[in-house]
Amino acid sequence: FNDTMNELNINITPVTDDTIPSNTAGAVGGVGVSNRSLLTTASGLHPGATGGGGLGSAYTGAGRNVGIEGGVGARVMRNANDWKWAKQDGGEGHLGTVRNFESAEEVVVVWDNGTAANYRCLGAYDLRIVDSASTGIKHEGAMCDFCKQSPIFGIRWKCAECINYDLCSLCYHSDKHNVRHRFYRILNPGSERVIIEPRRKGKKIAVKGIFPGARVVRGVDWQWEDQDGGNGKRGKVTEVQDWSAASPRSAAYIIWDNGAKNLYRVGFEGMADLKVVSDVKGHTVYRDHLPLLGELGAGRSSVHGFQIGDMVNVDLDLEIVQSLQHGHGGWTEGMFECLGTTGTVVGIDEDHDIVVLYPSTNKWTFNPAVLTRVGSNTNGHTNPNINIASGLSSSVSNGMVAGTSGTVALEGATASGGIASNIQFSVGDLVQICSDLERIRILQRGHGEFAEAMAPTLGKIGRVLQIYHDNDLKVDVCGTAWTYNPAAVVKVSNDGSTGAVNASGDGLSTRLKKLFESHVSGDPNEELVKAAANGDVVKCEEIVKRVEVDVNGVFASHTALQAASQNGHIEVIKTLLRNNANVEIEDRDGDRAVHHAAFGDEPGVITALAQSGADLNARNKRRQTPLHIAVNKGHVHVVKTLLELGCHASLQDCEGDTPIHDSISKKRDDMLALLLDHSADITLANNNGFNALHHAALRGNPRYVYLCLAICQTVCFYQLIN
Repeated sequence: FNDTMNELNINITPVTDDTIPSNTAGAVGGVGVSNRSLLTTASGLHPGATGGGGLGSAYTGAGRNVGIEGGVGARVMRNANDWKWAKQDGGEGHLGTVRNFESAEEVVVVWDNGTAANYRCLGAYDLRIVDSASTGIKHEGAMCDFCKQSPIFGIRWKCAECINYDLCSLCYHSDKHNVRHRFYRILNPGSERVIIEPRRKGKKIAVKGIFPGARVVRGVDWQWEDQDGGNGKRGKVTEVQDWSAASPRSAAYIIWDNGAKNLYRVGFEGMADLKVVSDVKGHTVYRDHLPLLGELGAGRSSVHGFQIGDMVNVDLDLEIVQSLQHGHGGWTEGMFECLGTTGTVVGIDEDHDIVVLYPSTNKWTFNPAVLTRVGSNTNGHTNPNINIASGLSSSVSNGMVAGTSGTVALEGATASGGIASNIQFSVGDLVQICSDLERIRILQRGHGEFAEAMAPTLGKIGRVLQIYHDNDLKVDVCGTAWTYNPAAVVKVSNDGSTGAVNASGDGLSTRLKKLFESHVSGDPNEELVKAAANGDVVKCEEIVKRVEVDVNGVFASHTALQAASQNGHIEVIKTLLRNNANVEIEDRDGDRAVHHAAFGDEPGVITALAQSGADLNARNKRRQTPLHIAVNKGHVHVVKTLLELGCHASLQDCEGDTPIHDSISKKRDDMLALLLDHSADITLANNNGFNALHHAALRGNPRYVYLCLAICQTVCFYQLIN
């Protein structure tokens, strides 16, 4: 952006909106401006070539759509994890103002340096909300226990360790109260609480922009004639103030070089009266504690991770359940039906307790700590499943023994969404995918989740390629391979009708065989990824030699290396690595090749990737390491390989769980022993406050309690003698 209004292509349009606050003249200058002033609108503003896109529509001065929590007028900064727009914002920590929302995916921001552009707020999140007080969001009845602001405007921070203790954003980021305490982040009175880890270990950065001491000129929304002395004249920020009582920290008080003084909008209704030409540092913030702009439209879920539609069991001993129910609805005789019966989460109350519906049509309220999500691989973690065509040649991965068939006994959904009881699946079975979109969305939770690209497979017939340890099915259907909840498919006969089929899958009709043929569109990325998934090393070598081919190209959100890693094709992996394949590229879930190898039970691939410099402690978007995934999938050889290669044994995921927690949940003595042998830390507590000993006691497993106590005793002994 250039410095002058002409270069910004500003058009002046008169308005007669009596609701625009007046900009009262200061003691010096004496120019009074009524609220019928000219309102600036801008169109055709385009950032540089590296920007997030031009402004697709004209700015409007009033009636902006506050369609996303955080809202128009919120003060934002870049989210370094997704940001790819160079220094359009002025650099990390520089602030801007949310101007308006072009759509659910796009938001317009005017940075304090004058640059304006569209940014992503769905799928990828370019921005973090630093302060939403200027939007007028307030928490009635809540008071900051340090500065006594009441009500709290903007983000409310509620201590998770103390009873009824709140902070406003300024006090939270200023280290008021105990920095070792966890807090709940509450964006507005109707939003969910999000647990935030203690500030003690958080990274603080200074925000920069329009703060006291900064030098400014008129900005894109200037409507105050020549109070500043004329276009391009400068002034100095003396204080950040409230434009109105309902919009705190939404204005700045300026002393212009001509001696005039006045208050100007910086965030009020998304307005930017000023542009900084020499910014200064303001306060500091805990960068990673700030919410992502736009990430708040997800389905309702509790702080413990349960969502509406989740299938849950009560797996704990009765005495433990009764104890945990105190203060969470209690326990009655009628609740015995819940023991050993799967229910469906139908509600989350204001205390974040979980309401569960049972087949009897009874609804019961539970402490979240009582419940276990059915079929969850990682207590709610996602699976890094590859969504590409695997072909008949890879119907059994290296992680399974050819000729064996994993057998699953469960209640499964018919293709029409009904229930078929006692279904058994084997590798090679033909199955029909559930055709009910809403039902399969629910069934896929905790089973690889549902991706929109899976929609063409609904109601279609596929073939079981693999049965994972948690009974999830890898199915080849419509030229792609997906992971399905076994309850989301039903077996079909060779003629295409529902019914029993032999486990071998032999005798496929010509019509059904066509479902498994590889269809390639001509896209070289698609060719390479599918060839890698199928283990076709000759074809891979031929494709990567083409000039136009990118060895790191993406198809169906995955690279060839990720596809080969999950399916265990070592020779393909070696070919890709020789051609400079990047081992650290992430898919849309944040999973890298090493995550896919862990998911696919491929210890040999783990070793090959490690030799090529892969980060064995890499985290996906749920902060899971490959070790978390291996433990939760039950892949003991992968766990052993990762530990022997020196991976960290005690990193915590987004729920605070370490691999030790997960091994206890999965009741895997062998993995627990491996982790303990490699000095896993049993003292780390998860987001529920449970360390390994607590977790073992909660799961009602005395053997694990004994093991943890024995470790504690040994540690104490060595500390004593040292």
